[in-house]
Amino acid sequence: MSTDTNTSVDPLTVAVIRGVVEQALDEVLTTFGRLAFSPVITEGHDYGVGLYESGSGELLIVDKEAFPLFVWLGQDAVRAVLAAKQPLRPGDVFLLNDPYLTGTHMHDVKAVAPVIWEDELVCFLCVTGHWADIGGPSPGGFATNATEVYQEGLRIPPLKIVNEGKLDEGLVALIMNNVRIPETTIGDLFAQISSVRLGAERMQDILGRFGPERFLEAMRIVGDTGEAQMRERIEGIPDGTYHYRDCLDNDGISVETVWIDCVATVDGTEITLDFSGSDPPVRGAFNAPPLTTIAASNIAMHHAFPDVLLTGGSARPVHVVVGPEVFIGAEFPRACEAYGEVSSRIMDTVLGALWQALPERAQGGIFGTSSNLAIGGRDPARGPYIMYAYLGGGQGANWSGDGLNNGPTAIGVALTPQIENYEYAFPVRYHTYGLREDSGGLGEFRGGLGVVWDVELIRGEATMSAMADRASRGAAGVQGGLPGATNIYEIHRADGTLETLPHLTKCENFPLRTGDRVRRYSPGGGGLGSVERRSEELRRADLVEGYSSEEAYERADGQALGERREAS
Repeated sequence: MSTDTNTSVDPLTVAVIRGVVEQALDEVLTTFGRLAFSPVITEGHDYGVGLYESGSGELLIVDKEAFPLFVWLGQDAVRAVLAAKQPLRPGDVFLLNDPYLTGTHMHDVKAVAPVIWEDELVCFLCVTGHWADIGGPSPGGFATNATEVYQEGLRIPPLKIVNEGKLDEGLVALIMNNVRIPETTIGDLFAQISSVRLGAERMQDILGRFGPERFLEAMRIVGDTGEAQMRERIEGIPDGTYHYRDCLDNDGISVETVWIDCVATVDGTEITLDFSGSDPPVRGAFNAPPLTTIAASNIAMHHAFPDVLLTGGSARPVHVVVGPEVFIGAEFPRACEAYGEVSSRIMDTVLGALWQALPERAQGGIFGTSSNLAIGGRDPARGPYIMYAYLGGGQGANWSGDGLNNGPTAIGVALTPQIENYEYAFPVRYHTYGLREDSGGLGEFRGGLGVVWDVELIRGEATMSAMADRASRGAAGVQGGLPGATNIYEIHRADGTLETLPHLTKCENFPLRTGDRVRRYSPGGGGLGSVERRSEELRRADLVEGYSSEEAYERADGQALGERREAS
């Protein structure tokens, strides 16, 4: 961390520059959301934007509404562009999605634009958006049967899709020839290009107003502030070693549980997160490149200390140990489509270790799965479609109160699009979409509730691919709190029969016919503290609201009584 205090930029100017940059990034993200075609972007907000340093690619500043893991991994997208050593000129836009360069799955396409002032490279913008299809073996691209990255879709290295303001029509044609819904995808692509170019224009205005030197000095101060804040929070953790393990249900091919092992060692103002004890690489798509593990670990630190500025500087005191001998340090060309599920569980292990050191800050476990689902086919009335639908779930309880119901995953801020828009755009009918009773783990404070989602295919035939987790082990309860309910997927056939998925919440190209219904029960959050200490007022409120049942409380009270007798 820099100790130079002789800066030419005063604190007020730093605050002003930071404010105008954040406003510009907010405009970029709003533009992307309004111009895109896919509901997952326009309403789901499965996107992100960040500003990055020109030499190292370090994150400078983000928009507050951006998907945290996207903006963190934007650093690696920028580094990949720099490593490509292509000429950088005003008006350029690069496109890439290679998971071994950017840390996310191939759906998450990055558009990177250099910001150049008077022939000098000043910084980069990166806009990330989840595309509804990226080719591969199944509509929507959730290749749960993949055993190598080549099977997961169209992998794009850093390529100039816009060269000094001129669109590369050949590259656009190549991409559109490899996706199932080109009319939608090209709309998302052009929206992404337009938004990142708008950001570059706004940065020109900012540089013209403040000058590149003052701008870069202000960004250095912001990064150093994030570092200082994180060091201060780590210093507040008692020195020592803390250990936590959690698991994924399976890898989509084998039925074996896959374990993540985190050893957190705190030494003064620095922390080391060592994942060397995790399971070896798996055959299925539930591997993750080391970039994913590093990013998820740092976002977990920000969940533990949400007041710390989200900048690249905040990562300087956080050291992540992960290598190719474990599945979360996988090397090319292993399949890694399920990065969202894996990164969620990485965060669970980091937070689990931290709560041992900081019991006064502890929270119940987060529901921990994106519950990714893609239904695709040909609507007899409207043509080809892909419906991508993830679910929220229960956040963990905390010492301030009960967990949030139907919240986003820990890795992001994505929201479930409105069901009316899904029914308009796709041949489906919603029968149920509401909170799931008894899904939050009981305790002094209750975990948040998951949801029930019941959707019928009303026209034609389709296939379904699902990539989810938390079916065998719910989000952990803490300090006597009970775990949240697990994830459940059911297929209710039109003929009245019930089917489940062979890998619990994972499948690829599972056939659906008219009248079939897909029912999902997303997990709840973990409880905090003993249920015996929950107030009568909160218990009554749960019963009145339909959050928890009398039977659930009777079971929890009986379990607590039995544990107390055993202890005595």
